[in-house]
Amino acid sequence: MRSSNESKQSMQEFIRMSARQKNQKKERSGKKADEILNVCPNCNGVWSEISLGGDKCYSFYPKGVLPTYGKKREACKKCAGV
Repeated sequence: MRSSNESKQSMQEFIRMSARQKNQKKERSGKKADEILNVCPNCNGVWSEISLGGDKCYSFYPKGVLPTYGKKREACKKCAGV
């Protein structure tokens, strides 16, 4: 059985490690969003194709809801007529 000092040290190391992982996850999430989301040059809305249970769906966010900086420019399905 571990002593209380060893237990406290291992718990502190776990907390430090999980905080580090959370920071790394936050840094990656913005980059990942820029890869997934697209901006329509016609309506300036942000859109993406998502997969739910094998079916491809379309998600649209009106102008001003999400920032457009750093995202790919491609016509959305509304403007492309698809």
